Order: sequence, then C-alpha cells, then structure tokens
Amino acid sequence: MNVVRTSLAEGAAEARGTAVVIDVFRAFTCAPLFLHLGVGRLVLEADPARATALRRAHPDWLLAGEVNEVPIEGGDLSNSPSEILRKGRAFFRGRTLVHRTTAGVTGATAALGRAEEVLLGAFVTAGATARYIRERDPRTVTLVAM
Repeated sequence: MNVVRTSLAEGAAEARGTAVVIDVFRAFTCAPLFLHLGVGRLVLEADPARATALRRAHPDWLLAGEVNEVPIEGGDLSNSPSEILRKGRAFFRGRTLVHRTTAGVTGATAALGRAEEVLLGAFVTAGATARYIRERDPRTVTLVAM
C-alpha cells in the first residue's frame, strides 16, 4: 500500500486511490453525529450559495455548517457537535441535511474529482476508517489534512 500525505484543498484536489480527508475538530465529527442521530441523507456541499439555495428549494431539509467559522446565515445549525447533540434524535430522524464547511466538506468535494473513493476522517471515526482501509487494501491511500 502506497500512502501519500498531503494537505488543504490543493492536496485534496490531487488525491488518488482511497482519499481520507481529515478534519478532526468539527466537520467530520459532526457528519457521523448527524448519521447517528438518524439523518436519512447527508449532502456535502462546498459552495455556500448552493447550500443555502438547496435549503430554500427544500424547506423540509436542514442546513448546517459555516463559512470561515461563521454559522451560515439562514442555516438551522452551526458546525458544533454539542449543538447537534442538544437537538436530539427527533430533530434529525429521517431528514435530509446539507452540510457545508470551509475545510472538511470543501476538501472532500475537491477529492471527489480524482480519488476512487473519499472517506471522511476524524478522531471519532479513526478506528473504523483504519479497519476499512486494511480490509479493502487499496493500492494507494491519500491522507489529506485539512
């Protein structure tokens, strides 16, 4: 297995093989929480205007995230794990959630252009991510620190 280490949006755009886009503090700690709390569909959208347009076009969807660390205007949630947990399972169950962040989500969507698959890396998913990669044994793994 060839492991390539890179960083930021430029590195994400060049990712090959299995890309692990790592955002340990917020974005990819929030994403598994959304799924754990019952979100039916998680949409990653890097462009803030498109993210808010999706929310306006689908009033029953949720919008979570930030732009340069400031909560998205008109969004339902910031990019805060504690805020997500406070909302509880009933708030998320079965809903579609659009997630937009400056680092993690932007990196993941950039990696989609060239990587064979993109994994969302965080402290909370590190063990599962490592097991998945060992089981799949891809030729190339690109680790992208956001």
